[in-house]
Amino acid sequence: MSEHGHPFLGNILSDIIAAHLAFFQLDKMMNFAESSGDANLYVVSARKPDSVSHVLSAAFTAHNHVNVIVCKVTHIEIFLLEPVAEGSSERQMRMLLDVPIYGRVTTIGKCRFPDRSQDVLVLTTEAHNLLVIRYNTALRRLETEISDSVSEFMGAASDGHVGLVAPDGSFAAYHNYQGIVHVLELGKHHETAAGGSVLGGGGGMRPKSAKKSRLDLLRRPVDPIKFWIDERWVIGMTLMESPPMEEEKTLMLAVLYQDKTGQKNLKLYRFNFKTGTLDLYSGVGARNLKFNPSLIIPIPREGGGGIIVISEEEIKIFTPTETYQHPIAPTIIKCWAVLDPKGTRYLLCDFEGRLYALILGGRLQRIRLENLGQVSQPSAIAYLGDGHVYLGSHFGDSQLLKLKSHADTEGNMFELRMEFENLAPIVDFCVVDIDKQGQDQVVAACGGNRDGSLRVIRNGIGIEVLGTLDDVPNLTGIWALRRGSDEQIDDLLVMSFTMETKMIGKDEDGALSPVDDDDASAGGFILDQPTLACANVKFDQIVQVVPSGIVTLDSRTRSLVHFWTAAAAGGVESGGDDSTAARVHHATINREQVVVALGGGRVVYLEVVQGELLQKSEVQLENEVSCVTIKPLRSNYCFVGVWGDVSVRLLELPSLRELDRQPIENGMIPRSVLLVTMGDTEFAMAALGDGHLYTYILDRAKRCLTGRKSLSLGSRAVSLTAFESQGSGVCVFAASDRPTVIHYSNGKLLYSPVNLKEVTHMCPFHYEEDAVALVTGGSLKIGLVEAIQKLHVKKIPIGETVWRITHVASAEVFVLLTLRTIVDQVAREEEEKGFIRLLDERSYEVLAEYELESFENPQAIQLARLRVDGRVGGSDSHDRRELLCVGTAYVFPEEKDPATGRLLVFEFTEDRKLRPFAATEVKGCVYCLATVGGRLLAGINTRVEMFGLAATPDTGRATVVPLDSHYGSITVCYLATRGDFVLVGDLMKSVKLLVYEPPTDALGLVAKDTHATWITGLEAVNDELFVAGEQGGNLIAYEKVEGEGGARGRLAQCGWFHVGEGVNRIRHGSLTANIVDRERPLGTPVLIFCTVTGGLGVVAQLEDATYKLLSDVQDNMRNVILGVGELSHSQWRSTQLVRGVDRPARGFLDGDLIEQFLDLSPEHKLAVVNGVNPNPPHLVARQQHQRRRDGRPGVPPVSMRPLVGVTVEELIGVVEEMARLH
Repeated sequence: MSEHGHPFLGNILSDIIAAHLAFFQLDKMMNFAESSGDANLYVVSARKPDSVSHVLSAAFTAHNHVNVIVCKVTHIEIFLLEPVAEGSSERQMRMLLDVPIYGRVTTIGKCRFPDRSQDVLVLTTEAHNLLVIRYNTALRRLETEISDSVSEFMGAASDGHVGLVAPDGSFAAYHNYQGIVHVLELGKHHETAAGGSVLGGGGGMRPKSAKKSRLDLLRRPVDPIKFWIDERWVIGMTLMESPPMEEEKTLMLAVLYQDKTGQKNLKLYRFNFKTGTLDLYSGVGARNLKFNPSLIIPIPREGGGGIIVISEEEIKIFTPTETYQHPIAPTIIKCWAVLDPKGTRYLLCDFEGRLYALILGGRLQRIRLENLGQVSQPSAIAYLGDGHVYLGSHFGDSQLLKLKSHADTEGNMFELRMEFENLAPIVDFCVVDIDKQGQDQVVAACGGNRDGSLRVIRNGIGIEVLGTLDDVPNLTGIWALRRGSDEQIDDLLVMSFTMETKMIGKDEDGALSPVDDDDASAGGFILDQPTLACANVKFDQIVQVVPSGIVTLDSRTRSLVHFWTAAAAGGVESGGDDSTAARVHHATINREQVVVALGGGRVVYLEVVQGELLQKSEVQLENEVSCVTIKPLRSNYCFVGVWGDVSVRLLELPSLRELDRQPIENGMIPRSVLLVTMGDTEFAMAALGDGHLYTYILDRAKRCLTGRKSLSLGSRAVSLTAFESQGSGVCVFAASDRPTVIHYSNGKLLYSPVNLKEVTHMCPFHYEEDAVALVTGGSLKIGLVEAIQKLHVKKIPIGETVWRITHVASAEVFVLLTLRTIVDQVAREEEEKGFIRLLDERSYEVLAEYELESFENPQAIQLARLRVDGRVGGSDSHDRRELLCVGTAYVFPEEKDPATGRLLVFEFTEDRKLRPFAATEVKGCVYCLATVGGRLLAGINTRVEMFGLAATPDTGRATVVPLDSHYGSITVCYLATRGDFVLVGDLMKSVKLLVYEPPTDALGLVAKDTHATWITGLEAVNDELFVAGEQGGNLIAYEKVEGEGGARGRLAQCGWFHVGEGVNRIRHGSLTANIVDRERPLGTPVLIFCTVTGGLGVVAQLEDATYKLLSDVQDNMRNVILGVGELSHSQWRSTQLVRGVDRPARGFLDGDLIEQFLDLSPEHKLAVVNGVNPNPPHLVARQQHQRRRDGRPGVPPVSMRPLVGVTVEELIGVVEEMARLH
């Protein structure tokens, strides 16, 4: 199965590769058809790639640490294996660092220099960069030891990159070009570089004299030794030490290769560093190895030396004296790890996820292969010690395992300790809003084979509902209470209504049930009035505020202790009049203090003492108070919203003296205010009646409000409540028609929507764990808040490859095209069966399935409203019918490429099943489907065909009728439509634009791109701008350029950007709600794309001024933030469509880089705005030197420039708004 594009495209490409190369040469000689304008697009990662390509164990962050280094294509995660709790034998992995790499990592290893107690990492990238990285324990950051290139200008690239580090870490070898092995003596280069800065880079420069410049010393260039080998088709390669029978320990190279006759052979060489040659070692080797060998494993010198060769049906062990073999059941071993230093035990894992232990005993006289159980399909494995194993996967979730000596009930000889989410490869996805909240979520087809699954990906916070109390309309507030200060669990929930108060509490069985009014009132609560505030206070008391006054109760007996009214200037225990001035309108309580706002703008401050409330001060404001708050702990401030002048005011406690006043500029009345400390910052928040939220920073030194920001959280009044979230500290729940959780991370406020339609009130309710109570839709819900994180992912296991997915809102189902591999163990043959499956959109229960014919694979799916010519079942033909269209291909073993396929059309029944409606056979594979003007479009091999439906009398069905065809493609991979326009993505011929002409049911060519480009995804931004994914991991933007004088128009490239991951699908949508405070937002998310390695990205369109500003920010950030190994960001984002020709990114901005501005120190933020490089002078000089030396054609050096007309605070606001796009 192909994880990128279609399973047959590799065969097609191999047949036309010569023509493709010739086309590239023609493209190289032509001038690029580029637009003079820019696309003004912003690309940012919503989720980094998950696919694990490499993993190793090292003592990287400290000499006594067990670190797990996990490489995920374009970033490296560094974990610490540590006890779950102090003294515990159980282990867990905790992430320490997640480091982006400006390149695709192809190999990774470790070594330890003689004067070090910690390991360093040795890695290479796809661009042949060599990096040696260490961890600075004192500064807690990565630093560069060596950065250089191992590229060959005239070399012929090998099929894959091979990077090896010798067992003792002294040498590293790289096979990136046919016939060449580069060997680097790591210890030697470490010594020659001693004394230089650890921030040094490389690049292949060699000093011309013995006297090295300061830059040369800092750069630490490498000088690899080049060895030539005759083997061109290398299958596997490994470094090893000479066997113990040889007294002198020397470095050896084992090569598993295929010769010109197709035979698989094994050779061993000894490195001769004196002559610079590889000497053939005759002690070990083999020719014509059977059963398709694919892996070689070195046996350590301590274990006697030798090579283990793993094939599909046999394990062979070659030593200097003997050869041993052990037959195995047919399989393909994908990765291995050694369990002990002597190499007597190994872990092997095959392509289906079976974990084995290979045990070599009795001087290799006894070879055993034990099945340890079923794990995810592996891509890499590492033994961490003490029985712990990390297994990385590309097709399933990665896992931390603990080996056991006995099997469990499922036959597994291990425990699954941790599982790490992996979405790779994302083959397809759809964007849906099932709850109709204006909040899209992505449902993605992920993984493959037995690890195939759906992943529901959404931005925001989920509430797991534990219980619901229905029919509670007109709730105006809720508060949770407990029996005493030493209690951890709340046992009572106070509910305020328009004219009364009710309660629910725990019964004898621990369940929640209504509290009888007589019992509650006998306890001292006032129930015939609405409650304005209620809370536990010190001295085991409860305070309840109602319009007539304040009740103090004993929290254990719930009996009345004290009653305060505002009938007089001081506290009055009884009496008082019912005038507006004597009634309480708003109140706020913490453990020690109470502030109430009375009618007429009167504010009273009281303190809690044993048995009563003492009034300390009061103030008369000139306008009515609309809301009031104090901090949860003892507060020095009171924050109020005021009618009249429409402002918020900061008052001093206990005096109630005004310290600051901030007007509300849009004239809306504040309805809820909050003082809250998040991180080390004190915030004042004011929520308005129209859904806007104003946030301020409370300056403790100046005792005033600063840094005002505003944004829209909805269209109705917002109610603010602080609560504790496990792992995220203090958060704020903003209850509104678009409920939102506000949390704090890396010095900034983040906003995450909640998966409920509307919430009017919320309070923490420690009824079970850290639960919350919410009022929503006339009901009271008790639930648990999910962990607060950027994206939430829910896994729905399918157990087979999900190839395509679409959502049918009218039937409330998802429709999947799936492939299941069925293995005939007797005949040792495999067959792929295709299915169409219907799943409920909420429960994901399988409702129905439709099995395709033998050898028929599903390829494309399209939900369409199609015209049916004639009458079908008595319905009017002009009413378009919603139909499900599926394209297939017959994949016969004897055919290299599919010659036939089918178009299947289904209608949905009332019980949500499929009923065949029409079908036809086509000549070729139906790669893609789309719809335009009520007609069905199909990409079939080299053509785009348009079909209509004609009614079949008396059958209630229809026939598929060909209407028109458009030829001229190599292979039509993707179709996208906008209005009457049709975008066509080709295997080689880039993109063309067709138009549908309704009167004639014809397709006409409007414009095309003349570049040779393999398109992997395609979508329209608007009528004039289109975005495509390209096979090299690039995004390309096209704009339609009208032809002059009646000439045909063209598609001009107006933007290009290197993503670094293969793009599989692009669709319209957004992962976030539009939380901004401006009529025209700075950026509008328009597209979502998915990648082969499990990444999700968002493309947004920017206003011209925003694009210009952020373009300058990006240039300055490139100088301020140095990539790992000092790799060039501008080169990383450049696209290379023709060998040797790089084009700097254009029309797209890198949101991942720009948004790192929010994580910079204040000094570095100021440096970005002022255009001044804050790095040390020697580092700045090296940056400039590196650009001049490493600069490629078309990639100009980037200089810093001041940002005109923008302050640091304004830029923070702009970047924060961009960050909210994903």
